[in-house]
Amino acid sequence: MLVVDRTLERNCRPWRSFLSLLLAMPMALALVLGNLPAAASAVESGAAASFVTDHLVNIVEATSDAGFIHPGIGVTADNLRNARKQVRAGVEPWASFYAGMVASPQANRTFAADNASGTVDVPASDAFDSLTMRGRITNDSMRAMTQAFMYYITGDDVYRANAIKMLRLWSNLDPNKYAYFADAHIHTGHSLYQMLMAAEIIRYTDTDAAAYDGYSIVWSALDTEKLENNLAKPVLSTFLYSNERFQNQHNFGTIGAIAAGIFMDDAALYAQRVEWFTVNQAFVSERNGSLASLFPLIAADDPLNPYGRSYVQHNEMGRDQAHAEGDVTNFTVMARIVNNQGTKLDPTAGTVSTAANAVSPYAFLGNRILAGGNAFYSFMMGDEVPWIDTTGGPGIIAQAYRGRVFNWTDELYNQYKYVAGVDVDTVAPGIKKLHDRWDGTNFFNGTANSSYWFAGDWNQEYWLAFPAELAGTPAPSAPTDPTLSFASRGTVLGGHASVATQDGESFIRVDTGADGSTVAMDRLVYDDRTGYSPIGVRVRTDGPASLGISKVVDGKPYATVTLPDTHGKWRYVTYDLNQSVVSLTAVGSNLAFFRVSGATGTTVDLDRVNLQARSQD
Repeated sequence: MLVVDRTLERNCRPWRSFLSLLLAMPMALALVLGNLPAAASAVESGAAASFVTDHLVNIVEATSDAGFIHPGIGVTADNLRNARKQVRAGVEPWASFYAGMVASPQANRTFAADNASGTVDVPASDAFDSLTMRGRITNDSMRAMTQAFMYYITGDDVYRANAIKMLRLWSNLDPNKYAYFADAHIHTGHSLYQMLMAAEIIRYTDTDAAAYDGYSIVWSALDTEKLENNLAKPVLSTFLYSNERFQNQHNFGTIGAIAAGIFMDDAALYAQRVEWFTVNQAFVSERNGSLASLFPLIAADDPLNPYGRSYVQHNEMGRDQAHAEGDVTNFTVMARIVNNQGTKLDPTAGTVSTAANAVSPYAFLGNRILAGGNAFYSFMMGDEVPWIDTTGGPGIIAQAYRGRVFNWTDELYNQYKYVAGVDVDTVAPGIKKLHDRWDGTNFFNGTANSSYWFAGDWNQEYWLAFPAELAGTPAPSAPTDPTLSFASRGTVLGGHASVATQDGESFIRVDTGADGSTVAMDRLVYDDRTGYSPIGVRVRTDGPASLGISKVVDGKPYATVTLPDTHGKWRYVTYDLNQSVVSLTAVGSNLAFFRVSGATGTTVDLDRVNLQARSQD
């Protein structure tokens, strides 16, 4: 039985004809579970009980009178169809990313919500006025989005019921009980985006039943009205109303507002917040969190520019690299949302435009998101990049969080290469290097094996929008241990060093000399450094040499290791990071520079860094 709520037609032109159902072979549960890494096996019921049904959910596409394409928040109808087709056929990389999502607790078939009261559709709290509620919506929005994705891919009505229950809980907040709390303008926008993405998918898909286990799973006009009036609008008016928030605190909130403009078919709101994303002209300040402000083009003739050439810099890199990373992620997500709507921008003002010279959000200001992202990730992986304090003050580029580099979905590379048609390998070598270090669905965060699918302000949903050109590209294999390979994570910065391969093993080979050779290593997430805290480095030498480890490329080493002549055999050497011996300030965050020096003609091979040396023989 096809059940569709015809009140969806309000504000919409006549629906397009249903597309033909996708013909795809069912994917066996064994295929899904067989690709799961060990880290996911602890999930009790979510992964084990998930299965694909014969029900192929229809998407009911619509274009509103305001010109918005539905469904079109984050992912499009074509994205969803392609993702489902590839998952059901077991095609990589979609199959692995689906398996990673299935293994998460957010995909559990049993309904759970942080804001549940125990009574159906009644929230535990109807007052959005505290950090507690911020935590609840962070988790519940991820659950709602996951359940909506699961419904469309599997056709199992339990996921539709779970998603609708989550949405109705948050639709039953009291709009008069909203009150600003600390950092609410930062941490509510992305959650609103995820909630509205989930609602968009539910609203524009059909169901083969009116109810599941006695619970109505038909989305109605009243559901839309309550979600708008009791969640979206009060979040906007209470938390996300200002364009004068500091740097990435601004663009976090702008994500949710752009999504709300699409969901509510509010062209004025959408156009306003798109401009807040691109230029935010009304707020002339170094605090401005727009793309043009945070990723400025520094002209060669700028009196503050000592580099003799023009370049794009990322201003918030002068604060710390955690906040700077948020900007790159947020701009990348907003570009996808806006581009999916077919929106073009004035090439200078960044306003919504239909003029002949209007450009995509990717092309805006000369592929500015790509250029700013390239500067950021190049620095994060060890390269030095030009940067000035644009105020003329004493600010310098920050080392905090440098080297904390993860790349689950590879969105910047894929979108610019396959959607925007840019030769990324040539114009953005830092993004190409990041692409070469694609993590995929599982990765080690220090010594902890982690999954990409977790609640927070990230872009995991992008896997459903993978370009069709990726078909057949295998997702990276789940790592089996937390050691970090110099060949795959090292950046050679100078001297006589390069990646070499011998007997199937890749490593960095250094031909030492008086000037030495330096290799940067990122992703160094250390365990507790109380007491003896050795870090192991696997080396091979044919003569004595010295290894110095420093925080910055030309800095004084905080540790120095004398390398013996290992006579061509691999062995580990260690240095101690006991915090009572080496301070956190000296070590820095997650990047280290390894400088090898020795007599000319000595060869030193660097294989890997072992963060678990304390617990191993």
